Amino acid sequence: MAEHGPDRVLLTLQPVREPTLEVRVIIDTKRHVIVSIEHRSGGRVNSRMRFDEFVEVAGSWWATRIETFDADDRLVALTKQSVKGLSAEEVSQRINTELAGRERALLLND
Repeated sequence: MAEHGPDRVLLTLQPVREPTLEVRVIIDTKRHVIVSIEHRSGGRVNSRMRFDEFVEVAGSWWATRIETFDADDRLVALTKQSVKGLSAEEVSQRINTELAGRERALLLND
């Protein structure tokens, strides 16, 4: 890991058997979030994701805007999401809603 500006570190991951491949992850050490991920081959960027517009919910930081760029730095995907905290009762209701109908489903075991 290397310093990458105030409250930022750069983590570089590189497979032992493929030294030309790299994944670079920039981490915000204050909020404990990933700010960007870069995939590289032969020193050239193949793709990049940027996480932005963070909100704090229930003690954790969440990116509400995620951008994906190609090797030519063109925006190829944009994800916008919202995050909100739920009370224990709301969580219980959501679980019950998601599991409704499970008794009618055919579940396969390994």
